[in-house]
This record gives sequence, structure tokens and C-alpha cells, in this order.
Amino acid sequence: MKKKRAKSLYIDGNSITTIATAVGVTRTTVYNYKASDMKEGIDWDELRYLKQTNATSTNESEKKFLGTLVIEFENAMLSLHDMEPKERLATLTKFASAYYKLKQPNQGDTKGAKAGGASAAIYALSQLAIEQQNDEVINFLSENHDIIVERVLSSVK
Repeated sequence: MKKKRAKSLYIDGNSITTIATAVGVTRTTVYNYKASDMKEGIDWDELRYLKQTNATSTNESEKKFLGTLVIEFENAMLSLHDMEPKERLATLTKFASAYYKLKQPNQGDTKGAKAGGASAAIYALSQLAIEQQNDEVINFLSENHDIIVERVLSSVK
């Protein structure tokens, strides 16, 4: 629980000292949490960078587009449970694809490029499942979409 809280505070931009105080551990413990996650492929610095990059690089037109996308996504979510698995995955994929196309990294943004590549792989996998009418994979992907995206982005080195 403390490690998860420390990670969240770090990604939000807090200093190691602030995190240690807030969580009630030493600075060394916070560094140990970071090192432990790094051994598992979870790079706190990369997650922090991605969060800061996404937050600072969004201009007004992107904000408007994202607002519209969220509204449409929320409307689609209302009927998501009534859809067949294939249709449900297609709906989720449509919104994910639009989002990731909008957030494509700059040419020099290697960390963003890695995250974009991971997102493209998830999209390709979902399309393959639809093409092969693999309901089991379609169900799995549609039910675990958010978890998969989070894990892929946190494990990209």
C-alpha cells in the first residue's frame, strides 16, 4: 500500500523527501521501492515523464477533441454491456485508436514513441481477434482493456 502511494506521488511530480514524509517511510525506502519496480520493468521516471508530457503538450483544440471523445465514449459505455463481445471490442478499439492517433509522439520523443508502439500493438491484437472471430480473446480484451494498457505502458523500457 505504501509503495503504491509512493509511486503515485512520484508520478504526480512530488520530490522523494515529500513522498517519504507523506507515506511515513525513509527516503531510502522510496528509492528502494523505485528500484524494486525497475527490476520488474516499471520505470517510475518514464511514467512521470509521460504524465508530464501529456499534460503540458495538450493544446486547446486537443482539449476540445478529447472532451468530445470522452462524451462519446461515456455514451457508448452506457450501451456497452448490451453489445455482443465483438461489437464491444470494436467500440473500445475505435475510441482507443482515435485517442492514440491524437497523442502520437513527436519524432524526437523516444519515450512517447515507445508508449505509442505499445498502444499500436494492443490495437493490432484486437483487430486480429476480430478478424479471426476469436470470441474468447475478444471477451478478454474488452473486459481487461484498461488493465492491459496500464501494464503495457508501465512495462515498456
